[in-house]
Amino acid sequence: MEKKVILFDLDGTLTDSADGIIKSVSYALSKMGIEHNPEELVCFVGPPLMDSFMTFYKMDEIQSREAIRLYRERYGVTGIFENRMYEDVPETMNKLLNDGYRLGIATCKPEKFAKIVCDKFDMTKYFETICGTAMDAGVQTTKAEVIADALGRLGVSASEAVMVGDRHHDIEGAKSHNMTSVGVTYGYARAGELESAGADYIIDSLKELTDRELITRICHA
Repeated sequence: MEKKVILFDLDGTLTDSADGIIKSVSYALSKMGIEHNPEELVCFVGPPLMDSFMTFYKMDEIQSREAIRLYRERYGVTGIFENRMYEDVPETMNKLLNDGYRLGIATCKPEKFAKIVCDKFDMTKYFETICGTAMDAGVQTTKAEVIADALGRLGVSASEAVMVGDRHHDIEGAKSHNMTSVGVTYGYARAGELESAGADYIIDSLKELTDRELITRICHA
């Protein structure tokens, strides 16, 4: 079956958002009196925040909720705008749309913030749905759940879609639905991360998706 829906992650796939996220995580940790090295916080870019605070700083659920509240105290005002769109996005999205593909976003960023980012960079026009997580810091949402939500909104099955992202949880989320996955190396993945997660395809630039031979191969896998 030919796949005509392509879902994209946001942070590290369509936009370079590390600066705002890292500064906001650092702000939260500082407010909580936790010593840290800001240069080591890139691991927070992409995965669900609650997962990251609990994994990397051994927080319990209550502490993680407070960290997320403090993170958003800065991110919602300043950090969200410390961001830039990757230059290949407009050309790539326009080419895919012209070739008849339906596009959507599936991100673990709160949907409210994701829509603000897309509006800021005039990206909203490319996507039929922008699917993210709830603002409730106590609600833990996995990438697999976000993907399922996006597929439901688009009215398609996993066999009709492809997931494109830069971190292992993007690939693992796709694999949980038996979806074809594409990993991008220009984001925030560590060396070997996408391969270990089992990405079906790995590309070095978003523009590679405009190659008709490659996208046809991906969407017929």
